[in-house]
Amino acid sequence: MAVVYVRRCGRRGIALSMMATMALAATVAFPLASPASAAVVKTYHFEADVPPTALDFFTVPFDVPDGVAEVQVSHAHVGNADNILDWGVNDARGNPDGFRGWGGGNLETAIIGAHATSRSYLTGAIGAGTWTVVVGKPRIVAPPGRYNISIALLDAPTLAPQTQRRPFAPLSTPLSNDTRWYAGDFHMHSRESGDAFKTATLDEMASFGAGRGLDFIHISDHNTVSASDFVLDAQSRHPDTLIIPGVEYTTYLGHAGAIATHKYVDHKLGWPGVTVQAAADAVHDQGGLFSINHFDMYEGSAATIRNACVGCAWELSGDLPWASVDAIEIAIQGWAGLGWLFSPQALEHWDHMCGIGHTHLTPIGGSDDHHGGANETKVGPWTEGSVIGNPTTMVLAANLTQVAVVEGVRLGRTVVKMFGRTDPMVELTATAAVPAAPGTGSSRLRGDTTDRASVQAVAGVGDRLVVSDGTRGASAVVQLRAVVSIPVGAAGAADRDSSTGTQYTLVLVRNNADTSVA
Repeated sequence: MAVVYVRRCGRRGIALSMMATMALAATVAFPLASPASAAVVKTYHFEADVPPTALDFFTVPFDVPDGVAEVQVSHAHVGNADNILDWGVNDARGNPDGFRGWGGGNLETAIIGAHATSRSYLTGAIGAGTWTVVVGKPRIVAPPGRYNISIALLDAPTLAPQTQRRPFAPLSTPLSNDTRWYAGDFHMHSRESGDAFKTATLDEMASFGAGRGLDFIHISDHNTVSASDFVLDAQSRHPDTLIIPGVEYTTYLGHAGAIATHKYVDHKLGWPGVTVQAAADAVHDQGGLFSINHFDMYEGSAATIRNACVGCAWELSGDLPWASVDAIEIAIQGWAGLGWLFSPQALEHWDHMCGIGHTHLTPIGGSDDHHGGANETKVGPWTEGSVIGNPTTMVLAANLTQVAVVEGVRLGRTVVKMFGRTDPMVELTATAAVPAAPGTGSSRLRGDTTDRASVQAVAGVGDRLVVSDGTRGASAVVQLRAVVSIPVGAAGAADRDSSTGTQYTLVLVRNNADTSVA
């Protein structure tokens, strides 16, 4: 297995933009959009203490009669500002088939109609029966907590039909037919995430990503798949930038990437049948990949940050075998921003997992952008964010389609550039085939004198190239030739070559000196 690390020291402010930071305590009047043409059929109002159960979710049911065209749900938590509640809606079909959306801590009124919704929610028939407001309890600092919900059922829609919404299906025609390394960002939030800027449309994200040199962007909205309805429309305006739908599977015990998925995966851990294993299986059933996001991101004395980003640290390793995990996000935002503070922990865990035999885990990276690339100088109480494409994940794919990109990641053909697209690129070729490492059944580095090797790597700006034995048990030795290419215009632009008979692990070390090869 080929592994390339980057180490760079630096200092930047801390930036977080997660769903938990958006919820603000409020006692609110609930404005309901209801023009004269839409009459209110029925209203409900609920105010009560949060149930003191061990479960992290509870429901508030309400009946929807025949003849309703639109459901409007306004909600807030009341009282202590440190308490946080999350919000979603299920229709009469129940959980999970009746999932109609998840706004997280967003306090905007949820509007659900047959042909249009507010952000984070899904269109569809307004069927009669018992609907539920689903309430999550990410943080109750001052028990018991209190909620306030107002519901209006209307006989006509207040929102114009969203004709740009279409059922998603992956493109069958590649945007590019070339087999090459494609640059992308695997962790980006659109406006459909309740904590993202409303201006973070797919068009804005694709345009900004293209300007940063990306070939594809991956949408990672919190527990909702509503963005997938808009992908095909946006894709028609971006013929060179592939838009891949997905989800950030967001629980209070960890976040994961449901890569290349467009159907809801139940995130309400603790409910009957709802487990992280069931979630990983559901992702795989869609042909997607399950990755752990910002793995073990917050440790030790970082309690303030952990508290601000509820569930960001992965605490579900005991509930999910590593065989069910396809990738680990080892680059969490850009190294020039937040990444230098947290990415090393994730990178070290990934390296450890590989070292004890979990060599199928592919490293990826993502910016965790919530702004469509805009206004990254201020995120909540912190002073700096991470723009789209910082870091950049390179994927060796047969063409530029969702299917090919997913297959490239599945095969471990990735390079993560910790600063962004203009970091050096490392490619390896092998002079002899590499047999499987003991117990793995397959090797991460395969090749011969003519074929490009299948490489799993993490790459970035570096000064010292070290080649050493990192397979911990693989028996074969291969001749490797590593070419480190620094793009034109990058600091210290140069090319360096190295050949060695030692195997598998490449380390790029940043030491603030001129680039050299050990």
